[in-house]
Amino acid sequence: MPLTAFFLLCLIVMPLVLQMRGRPPAELFATAALVHAAFTIFAISQTYLIALDGQGHGPTHLGLFYALSHVRIPINLAFVMTIFAGITWLQNHFGVMRFPTVTKVLFWIFHLSVLVSEAYVTNVMIWRVDPSEHVSFLNFLLSLSSLTPAASYGATWSIFALVGLTIWPVFQLLRCKLTG
Repeated sequence: MPLTAFFLLCLIVMPLVLQMRGRPPAELFATAALVHAAFTIFAISQTYLIALDGQGHGPTHLGLFYALSHVRIPINLAFVMTIFAGITWLQNHFGVMRFPTVTKVLFWIFHLSVLVSEAYVTNVMIWRVDPSEHVSFLNFLLSLSSLTPAASYGATWSIFALVGLTIWPVFQLLRCKLTG
């Protein structure tokens, strides 16, 4: 898929621009969710069109079904980012968010660590390869990612940030209730 690099660039640049403009954390999460959703929709539609045979019948290449199964990562990330966008928006709306900077830091740790983790790289970069080469490309990426510690560090940091993003709203709510 030729637009994979464009979507990856959008995942970095769009939230960064919002961060520099001082926008609330909910907008960072919502923007990341929209880019993941747009990538997923584009990938599914392009893969289906490639899979149609010349007579307009349904998909015929099993490798394309294999490739479609890898869309689950951006779909799941869009879902997670949407949930956190809703949580942080509710915190802002009801005046519970006391420390938006910490929420933004947790967003960036989670967002960037997911992008460098091997699960995201292997499941998104597969769109850059011809469908007939998907299985060998995935085997290459998996063996390459097992050699690089950045992938495992990325997965570990994304888990820590996800736990922090889950606990942080509860902490802010309790702090708000105890102080007034």
